[in-house]
Amino acid sequence: MRWKFSWPKLAVAAPGESEGNDQPDHWQRHVETLRQASIPEPGAAVQGRRPATVADEQALYDVAPSFVELLPWVEFLPKSKSMLLEDGQSVAAFFELVPLGTEGREPGWLAHARDALENALQDSFDELDENPWVLQLYAQDEPSFDQYMQTLRNYVQPRARGTDFTEFYLRFFGHHLRAVAKPGGLFEDTVVTRLRWRGQTRRVRMVVYRRSTGQATRRGQTPEQLLGIVCDRLCGGLANAGIQARRLGAADVHDWLLRWFNPNPALLGPGARTGSASMRSRVTPRRARTARSNWQAGGISASGCSSDRRAPMSRKGPGISTECRTAS
Repeated sequence: MRWKFSWPKLAVAAPGESEGNDQPDHWQRHVETLRQASIPEPGAAVQGRRPATVADEQALYDVAPSFVELLPWVEFLPKSKSMLLEDGQSVAAFFELVPLGTEGREPGWLAHARDALENALQDSFDELDENPWVLQLYAQDEPSFDQYMQTLRNYVQPRARGTDFTEFYLRFFGHHLRAVAKPGGLFEDTVVTRLRWRGQTRRVRMVVYRRSTGQATRRGQTPEQLLGIVCDRLCGGLANAGIQARRLGAADVHDWLLRWFNPNPALLGPGARTGSASMRSRVTPRRARTARSNWQAGGISASGCSSDRRAPMSRKGPGISTECRTAS
């Protein structure tokens, strides 16, 4: 398509016309005003440019490459409550852990809890030279108290559910939690800490998976069956150490990963914000006896952690490994 511009042009003066008429017309004055303002003459930007083609139009609708294509997840399998990875064989399980409270405990009690955790990690996995089992731990501070409110509702005895007092208490307590978790905090301590006072809840999640590329079955069992056996042993060992584990479903995994990649999604409302910083450490089970991981109140701390922003199952390495991440 070619555009025709009906801009007036100066007519060439005839030889017999008066040469004393040197006054510019309106168009010349307009162009001169634009030139003084560093604005090109109208039409100069499109002069010499070829018309747009169908290929140029289709290029405007091309989708740019996205990081989603690099993610290792394919779909969630509701029957086995596992996530199918990109190779079509490997699967992963997601858990949420209730951390072991260690505040105010004696050194002997802490050592016993540490040994129980080490035994749970050592006895749950088979040490394989190729395609080992991987355990990842993620500790994040989230300003949302929805999970805590649901736990509080389930705590109410059946005889007290639905009463006016119970509903008033839950509504009043929920209002208090939303107030302390709002952006900016409830108030600012200008005397002692000089920081904003804000409430957050520590949530610890665990991911267990194993790459089974090249072999669909092992010992006559499918990857889903092997994952289930390992997860049962691991949950039993953690329970003996006093750590509760809950298997996550598709909605739980989606909610976690959505806020992981988009900490402030506008479509979820103004209060849908979470922490995003993370750090990570790796230790091998062969050195688990000598590792000294201190379980602190409401979370995990490990020495030698480096800053990282990797998603679950985004790294592969030799040996059976344990990974931990924490976000503030």
